[in-house]
Amino acid sequence: MVFSVTSGSASFAGSPTATVQTGADGVATAPALTAGTTPGPVTITATSASGASTEALVGTTFTATVTAAPQAPTTDLTATVSAPPTARPGASFVATVTVTNKGTAAVAKASTAVTLDGGLLVVAAPGSAGPAAGRSVAFVDGPLAVGASVTHRVTVVGAEVGAAAVRATTGSAGPDATPADNTATAAVRIG
Repeated sequence: MVFSVTSGSASFAGSPTATVQTGADGVATAPALTAGTTPGPVTITATSASGASTEALVGTTFTATVTAAPQAPTTDLTATVSAPPTARPGASFVATVTVTNKGTAAVAKASTAVTLDGGLLVVAAPGSAGPAAGRSVAFVDGPLAVGASVTHRVTVVGAEVGAAAVRATTGSAGPDATPADNTATAAVRIG
């Protein structure tokens, strides 16, 4: 009996065919079929003949499906920043930083750093991990369930005329599925 993978991603110990002897009871058992890496349908045919020209060819077809391996849960933190596009010198405004877990696993603890450029200074940052002064402030976030968000409001003052920016960067101890979206920036023109 010859078993053959005629379509799809599977094999018999690395080969598309396997030959087995039929037992005295007339039963031929196929060897283990190993799934390949490409998900989708698999067709296996089984044919039998002794090779004599007078013997009829006997065959049957089986189908199976290779499914994708389950993916391990991952975290995927994203940061967004919103701030007014313009502000007057000496006037304060609120920058809003939102951190969201878009992954498939919860985050036990994350940290978020808010950095100010171009003459901006922190006035207040409720819930921050340290003093709300200078050009940066940090927050400790978590736990964050899948789909959960936390929002921080940082009150900022524009001390100098010109281009400025509010930047937020978030992260956690584990790997992140798309680290490129862990940092966000909002530009602000002081003047």
